[in-house]
Amino acid sequence: MKNNKFFLFLILIIFAFNTFFFLLILKSNKNKANIINKKMPSLYTEGKYIKRADNNKTIQLKGVSTMAFARYNHNIEKFISILEVVKGWNINFLGLYINPNNLVEDKLDTVINWAEKNYIYVYLMPTLDSDYELEVRSTIKKFPELIKKLAKKYQEKNHILYGLWAEPRYFSPEEWEEYFDNGIRLIREVNPKTIILISGLDYSRVFPKDSKILRFKNIILDFHDYPAANIEELRPILKQKLYFNWQNYYENYPILIGEFSGVYSDGFSSVVDLEYIKKVLIEVDKNLLNYTAYVLDEEKGTSLINWETKLPTKRGEIIKNNLLK
Repeated sequence: MKNNKFFLFLILIIFAFNTFFFLLILKSNKNKANIINKKMPSLYTEGKYIKRADNNKTIQLKGVSTMAFARYNHNIEKFISILEVVKGWNINFLGLYINPNNLVEDKLDTVINWAEKNYIYVYLMPTLDSDYELEVRSTIKKFPELIKKLAKKYQEKNHILYGLWAEPRYFSPEEWEEYFDNGIRLIREVNPKTIILISGLDYSRVFPKDSKILRFKNIILDFHDYPAANIEELRPILKQKLYFNWQNYYENYPILIGEFSGVYSDGFSSVVDLEYIKKVLIEVDKNLLNYTAYVLDEEKGTSLINWETKLPTKRGEIIKNNLLK
């Protein structure tokens, strides 16, 4: 009889012990689920600053960009492994160029969800796959509806910003004005408060004077900075006091330097090119600007990372050091 009582007592102890740990694990998993499912705070603009809606604190967005959904069809597992590396560089912003002729939406979904899980904001920016004027005009007609479609698809996600055209060209100021006015209104039909990136004329260098587009709320001006075609053109520029296209705007608007390099043709990753990149980053930190460095893909001379070794290139090392600073 004593043995039976002891055996029963032992079973009760084991049962209580197991129940306790089961509830502990359940609570832990619930907490983890809450963390995973917790939405990132949405962003808004105020003057020249970008702020978080949850605490109204200014946030500086810094990161990298990729042509993965515009030019390439990367193996998604390999691409995520590269994203995991640059996540360690302390990025909080990821630029995703997209093209309606090359976009694979299930892969885009994977990256969008990866970014949200890792607390990284992203922007979706339509870009061209051809520079012929007739093809340009044909392709950009698809851009606003594509962005509206994606804005609707990702309507419940707070970490996505939207662009309308990466590098406008072949447009008059009046055509540019009409295009962006219509595009902004299309996106705002889906989400009235979402932030929209505005790219200027001449490959995102110049904004039309007295543009009404600049009166919209929650916009960021997106500049692409390439002052020279080659090393020989860049050398004398570096000897002068540098003038940056965004200097006329950064006191009144949030600025994103969506791409920057000393050259835009020959001489990527040369000594003078890298020197110019460093000077841009000095201005970024001095004026609390935002940037995405071009580019994460395996592009000769421009890539920030070696996909085989997963080590930063010379360009990538400069960006990595700035992000970790």
